[in-house]
Amino acid sequence: SEIEARGLHLVARLSDAPEWAHPSVGGQRHVDYVDAPPDDFADFAAYCGTVAERYRGRIAAYQVWNEPNLSREWGSRPPDAAGYTGLLAACSRAIRAADPAAIIISAGLSPTGTYDDSAHPDDIYLQAMYDAGFEQHVDVVGMHAPGYSPPSVSPDEAQRSGSQRFFTFRRIEDLRRIMVRNGDTARQVALLEVGY
Repeated sequence: SEIEARGLHLVARLSDAPEWAHPSVGGQRHVDYVDAPPDDFADFAAYCGTVAERYRGRIAAYQVWNEPNLSREWGSRPPDAAGYTGLLAACSRAIRAADPAAIIISAGLSPTGTYDDSAHPDDIYLQAMYDAGFEQHVDVVGMHAPGYSPPSVSPDEAQRSGSQRFFTFRRIEDLRRIMVRNGDTARQVALLEVGY
């Protein structure tokens, strides 16, 4: 294919479960929520395994889900790091069985200061993912670095000037400290959404 001819490597995001897979979720997709996890993680695992089998050796890495720390990405339910870790574990096992060489990347988390049933801050959610043991199911930790300030501004500088740490591109430094605190120093990071 054109991608292989150019020496490029694909990262595929696995998310957006079809509506039949989560009948327990009320509301309308794209009105009340963007995405919802399947009611039975085995359904999602079967999908992940099928994709990995079909594209074995052609897709280099898989990002499992996106922004589960937002209710709208978790079926209008409160964010649930342990629940996401269960989904990640099921998908990861299926991918590894179908394509052991594929790289598994955890979902990028949305930087936010909201902490209620609609959203959990990325740093708090990442720690909850560690508490649930997510790292045993991934090769790389996914992060988002959209930033709302020049990339030179550190989280500390933003905080001192009255802004929020999560508004900075360098928010990823805060998230990396969580990895280090959890003894996960050797694992790499993938920036899945970037901008400033």
